Amino acid sequence: MSLFKNKPVSEPIDAAKTAAGKPSQVNSRQKTGPTPSRKTQEAKHYQGIVGGDKKAAKARAREESRRRMELEQEGLRTGREDLLPVMHRGAARRAVRDYVDSRYTFSEWMIVLILILMFGGLIAVSIINQNNEALALKINTWSMILSYVFLIGGCLEGAFFASRARKHAIEKLGEEKIPRGLRWYAFSRLVMPRRFRQPRPQVTRSLRGKPQE
Repeated sequence: MSLFKNKPVSEPIDAAKTAAGKPSQVNSRQKTGPTPSRKTQEAKHYQGIVGGDKKAAKARAREESRRRMELEQEGLRTGREDLLPVMHRGAARRAVRDYVDSRYTFSEWMIVLILILMFGGLIAVSIINQNNEALALKINTWSMILSYVFLIGGCLEGAFFASRARKHAIEKLGEEKIPRGLRWYAFSRLVMPRRFRQPRPQVTRSLRGKPQE
């Protein structure tokens, strides 16, 4: 019997067979369709928030808008700072409004007078033109001239008092607290009749033009 007996060589492991013997793992997150767009995902998210009831969401939005408008209207009537629209907020704008509302000016009647001249002249010309063309031409010419005179005069006065209103706000609050466009804000209020100004005037008029609450 041989002492050096050859040992049986084990057969190499077939990796392919081993791998084939194991069950392959199936990806449970396989893509089943195109990736939804961002707009679609946001729409689904919105529907989840509102519970899929678009009519209720629109009704709530309308109610909120109506409530916000009512609060703004109250602010325009009473002058409450926290209820005013953003374009009217601030101590500088309030100072300008009080300065403008405290005086008598021709500028606030400029637009009204121009409209009266224009429509009155047209009516007069249409009536008189049938019998006296020369007089109708004179009326038309003078109505146009006076309209331009009122327009130029009202704009010059408005520009003057708008600059004075801005200067008044600077003296009261300081240059650093003056927003841009304050002069135009004052001018647009000056050329508006007091009755139609928004926010409503909170001071009484005086001949000296000093704000009096």
